[in-house]
Amino acid sequence: MGMFTSSKRNATFELVRIIAMVLAVCFYVTKAFPLGDYSGWGFTVCSVFYRLAAPFFLFLCGRFALSFDFANKSLKDFYIKKTAYIVIPMLFFMICHYIFNTTEGSNETKAIDFFPCLAYQYKSTHFWLMYYLLFYILSTPILSLMFKDISDRALKSYIVVGLVFNSLSYYVDLVPTVDFSYANQFGKVLFYFFLGGLSDRIINLFGRKKLYIAGAVSFPIVLLQTFVFDTANTEYDLSPFYVVFAFSIYIFLTSLNIEKNKITSNALSFFGKYVFGVCMIQGIIIKHIVNNNILPTNNIWLFVCSGVIVVLIVSIVLSLFTDILLFGAIRRLLCYLSKKNNN
Repeated sequence: MGMFTSSKRNATFELVRIIAMVLAVCFYVTKAFPLGDYSGWGFTVCSVFYRLAAPFFLFLCGRFALSFDFANKSLKDFYIKKTAYIVIPMLFFMICHYIFNTTEGSNETKAIDFFPCLAYQYKSTHFWLMYYLLFYILSTPILSLMFKDISDRALKSYIVVGLVFNSLSYYVDLVPTVDFSYANQFGKVLFYFFLGGLSDRIINLFGRKKLYIAGAVSFPIVLLQTFVFDTANTEYDLSPFYVVFAFSIYIFLTSLNIEKNKITSNALSFFGKYVFGVCMIQGIIIKHIVNNNILPTNNIWLFVCSGVIVVLIVSIVLSLFTDILLFGAIRRLLCYLSKKNNN
């Protein structure tokens, strides 16, 4: 299929992507627990880990975005591929979300309400992350130039400024935010994104051992502040210690050599292709299985475990079929139109 011929997927990065997907589903299933009364150290520890989902996705997007090579890649092919693999599937799943969730119980579906609805849902669903990721991915050709030749001194300064900014916004609340911004974007999006893109440089600059030690020291602090500030039920931890903790876990996972095991590598590469679809459709599935009382509600751990399994199985199957039957046909059409235009 020309430009849509899949390049070899790195199993290590697919592992991080799949872990982020599972953690995201864990968070949303936990959030959907109908009784809503859960606390304690066990839940606090779990909340620290399932909030790693967004940082992992941002690290990965930054890594691939900032490694864009103008010399060997066509901008036209780049945007056609991103349209086929991200923009069209994202729009499709958003339409599904609008039809199955927003218009539920309504006698009619108004197309004119679709985009205003998505703008509103930006504040209360995972769409906010998709919007930001989409913007930064499509801005890759420009963003890749920003940090291409950054010096070690400038890189250290950027990291220090980012951590200080996070400290002021998290502990002192000196950084003003407006309602639609959802939270501190420097720490939640830009900082994670660029740290992922510069991860190799950061590892060479500080060394893995020091980064692992910093992550190990940050973990109990993150755990303590989560318990003290009672933030276990919030979606994201924007503290500087969480940034360090998340980054240390990320570089540890990306250091694993999984490529040698062909079976594991192929399995991760296969499931990694459907992470995006799972993250987009899981909200619809969770809502319907909760509304239909499919999951046990007498125990939160049983609810979460069974819910995660059901949601992952159903969403992966649906993502697989939509990719084969719909998105595959769209990619073939775009490939045909591109070739015809070139001729």
